[in-house]
Amino acid sequence: MPKLNVSVFQFPLGKCTNGPSVHQKSATAHYKSEGVDGGDAQGYSMKEAQTLVNDTYHFPAGDYIIVQDQVCGVRNRAIECASLRAGVWTMMGGNLLDTSDSRWFNHSVDIHDRVEGSGQSCTPADHPYWKECPDGPTVNGFDGEEKYEAIKTLLSHSDIVAFILEHRPQVLEKLRKVTR
Repeated sequence: MPKLNVSVFQFPLGKCTNGPSVHQKSATAHYKSEGVDGGDAQGYSMKEAQTLVNDTYHFPAGDYIIVQDQVCGVRNRAIECASLRAGVWTMMGGNLLDTSDSRWFNHSVDIHDRVEGSGQSCTPADHPYWKECPDGPTVNGFDGEEKYEAIKTLLSHSDIVAFILEHRPQVLEKLRKVTR
């Protein structure tokens, strides 16, 4: 069973998940087979992945298993091991796994570590990862000032937007009010 140390690419406008990828810069990803001769790697089926984490191996919380689905073609997603063990429904939180290693997939892989319960956002204490790792960091959402700074930084990369922000300070003030 191949595994690689991969980079975690986080959503640039803020924390969008309550899973471990919110604090990770790199992670270990386990998958079924490596890409050979320029071919794509393969992930496990959901049933294989659940069997692996529950019966076969002990994967540390924070590691990811690549699950390959057949939904309108092949879709790969990375599911955090503690979430698979707990049997909770996960969804994409905005972060991605990728590496330049040729044994990996020919594309980045969505991280599915966001968990919600009862129609409300799951608190960190309710997430399977934080239950397995109680000494781990807590997940804090972006406050208004952080959102403002992230949006301002993103927008300043455009020459037109930078010009507007420089010559129309009231636009910047409205942005600050909206994000608080």
